[in-house]
Amino acid sequence: MDFYQIDFIKSIYISELYNVIIPKLKNYFKNYKYKDLVFNFGSLEFISPNVIPHIFNIADIYSNFCSKKLKIIISWENLELLKYLDAIGFFILADKSKFIDYNREMVGGFESYKTKNNCKFMIFDRGLDEDSIKDQIPEMLKVLNVVQMFDSDTVLNERDIGEILFHLIDNSTNINQGDSNAYVAFQVNKYDKKHFAYLSICDNGNGIKSTIEKQFKAGIYSPCLTQKSRSTFSYILEAIFWRRLYPEKHGIYQIADLVFKRNGRLSIHSNDTIATFNNKNFLAYFDTITKSIDEKKYERIRSIKLEELEIQLSTTRKYKGVHIDLEFPLGEVR
Repeated sequence: MDFYQIDFIKSIYISELYNVIIPKLKNYFKNYKYKDLVFNFGSLEFISPNVIPHIFNIADIYSNFCSKKLKIIISWENLELLKYLDAIGFFILADKSKFIDYNREMVGGFESYKTKNNCKFMIFDRGLDEDSIKDQIPEMLKVLNVVQMFDSDTVLNERDIGEILFHLIDNSTNINQGDSNAYVAFQVNKYDKKHFAYLSICDNGNGIKSTIEKQFKAGIYSPCLTQKSRSTFSYILEAIFWRRLYPEKHGIYQIADLVFKRNGRLSIHSNDTIATFNNKNFLAYFDTITKSIDEKKYERIRSIKLEELEIQLSTTRKYKGVHIDLEFPLGEVR
C-alpha cells in the first residue's frame, strides 16, 4: 500500500488519542513517512470535543513535515458524527487550513445538531497581535449563552473566561513563545442542573522546555523549580510559576490562579509528559510557592519535593507543541 492508515475506534477520548493514536503517529514518522497518512473515521461514532483541536494540530505537523494533506475517511453511515463535525465548522476550517483532505460530497444539508449552540471550534493564526486575538474571543464566548452567568467567588464569569482564552491563545501564537497556530475548542455541557465548561487548546510550537530555556539563556529569568531537576514536569511547574514574577505578562499562572480557586482542573501536555492538577491536590502548594516567590525565598521553593505534590502524571510518546485542557463549573441551567 502507498498509504499508512490509522483506524479510529468507535469512541475517541483524549486518553485514546495519547495512548493509541500518538504512538501510531510516532511509528509512521519513524518508519513510513514516505507513504501518505490516512485517518480512517469509518468506525468512529463519537469524538470528544477536546480531541478536535488535535486532529488539526496533527494535520498541521504532517503538512509541515511531509508537505502533504492529511486524508480523512468518513463513513456515510455515521450521520451523527457528520452532523456534529458540520455544526462545529470542522469542514469549513478544514478547507480554510488547506492541510486536510476529505470527500466533499459528504457535506451539506444536515439538520441542526444539538451541540451547535454550546460548542465552538476556532483556529487562531500564528503571529496574531493581541488586539486581533481579543477581537475574535467574543465569537468563542457565544457558547456561554446557554448558561445563566452570575458573579460569584466560586464560579468563573465571562470576563474571566475571556482572559483565560486570551492568555492561552497568545501563548501559542506569539512568535516569542509558541510560534504556532492555535487550535481551540470550547464546549459547555449540562450535568445535574449545572453547567461545566471544557476548554482545549493545541499548538505545535516550541514547547514549554524550549521556551523556558530561551528565557534562561537570555538572562530574563533564572531557574527555580528546574534548578534541581530538568524533567518535563519540572518545566511545566516552572511555566506555571515564572509568570508570578512578571504579572504584567501573559502566562499559565494567571489561568491556574483563576481555575484552581473555582474548583477547576488543569491538564498540561508537553513533550512526553501529561500533568493534571486540581484544587484539591495543588492549591495549598500553589499558595505556598506563590508566597515564597513574593518574598523571594527561593530556597523554600527548591526544598519542596515534587513527589509531595501528588499530581497525576502520565507519559506518552513525544508530541510536538503544548496541549492544555481546562475544566471548570459555570452557572445554573437556564
